[in-house]
Amino acid sequence: MSKVNQGNILLESGTNELEIVLFSVGNSTFGINVLKVREIINPMPVTETPNGHKHVEGIIRLRQEVIPVDNLAEVLNLPKSQS
Repeated sequence: MSKVNQGNILLESGTNELEIVLFSVGNSTFGINVLKVREIINPMPVTETPNGHKHVEGIIRLRQEVIPVDNLAEVLNLPKSQS
């Protein structure tokens, strides 16, 4: 059972603990509430799209759904992460 606190962050009842997923962009580390994450997938080939926004690298097809791929480093004006 979970509840919503005043900051609209879902917490497990009685634990007062927040689980987060950590990820890096460039030299910076970010976190997001695990309850806001739909899934984590392995990297896959990105299909470039013509005349797209400069932050959009292209699209991927995941289980018959077309999903845009954004370059978060570009959006945040950070250097690319080391692959």
